Amino acid sequence: MPEKVIAILPTAERKPVVRLNMPLAPIEMLLVLGMIIWGTHYSVAKAALSVLPPFLFNALRFSAAVATLYLIMRASSESFALKRSAILRLIFTSFLLHVLYQVFFINGLRYTTVANSVLISTIAPVGVIIVNILLRRERGSWRLFSGMSLAFGGVLIVILSRYADQIGLGTPTTLLGDALTVIGTFIWVGMTFSLRTLMTDNPVIPTSFWLLLCGTVLDACIAIPETLHFDWSLLTWEVGLAVLYSGVVSIGIGGAIWNLALKRIGASRTASFLNLQPIVAAFVAVIFLGEPFTLWLVLGIGLVIVGMTRLRIG
Repeated sequence: MPEKVIAILPTAERKPVVRLNMPLAPIEMLLVLGMIIWGTHYSVAKAALSVLPPFLFNALRFSAAVATLYLIMRASSESFALKRSAILRLIFTSFLLHVLYQVFFINGLRYTTVANSVLISTIAPVGVIIVNILLRRERGSWRLFSGMSLAFGGVLIVILSRYADQIGLGTPTTLLGDALTVIGTFIWVGMTFSLRTLMTDNPVIPTSFWLLLCGTVLDACIAIPETLHFDWSLLTWEVGLAVLYSGVVSIGIGGAIWNLALKRIGASRTASFLNLQPIVAAFVAVIFLGEPFTLWLVLGIGLVIVGMTRLRIG
């Protein structure tokens, strides 16, 4: 009998341990927080842009974000040093993210509806995954494609059910904004990969700070004409709060979370969390605007959750 027990035990020890893939890792929990922040930002930015011209809005909110990261770094005694080899990529990435992309996104949002902007932006995570496959950084598996399709389909259901009477892509009143948003989305996909390389080789918080500082300087220069002609009496405390939310919370905190996730779990897995933004926006509308919680919304949310689960393990 003892011999049999000894013979059986090694086999039992070699059995693979079954791990559940459902619970979120800490970085993924932070990403969910980041998507809650960004999901509410569309409406906040749209309200601010009804008063502030786009480049001045960018200059103000980036200044607030830079100040936030600076205080965080001083409080935590974080070093501001970066590798010299990162400087050129940092300037290039900052130009893509904080100037070129923002020009298209902010002006696109100004000349189209929030519904159209959210709908067009849903192609971003799909674009990141497809580029990753084309670059052979990721293997195109059935689980990956099915997860991507389910999440994308769920997002479309959520958007279409919520904005059914507000979506009008390519109409005379939104055509310019829609086109700018499409271009901005493609720029964002390209920027994601440049940012991923930058974050992989450098510490996240100092890199985020220098990216923002560089972008703020560039945006401030572009905003000079708007600053000189703006009627500052229009800058109410409500607009000021919108600028602070956009800068401190959305760019400062949300951006730092995003950059950390790119470093920790890669571009595709991080980008998949963008599918949560329309869901967050829908929940905000249900809670604060009294919009109905429909079966279509439940179906869309379910598809997104199933799709993202397959993406996480695929």
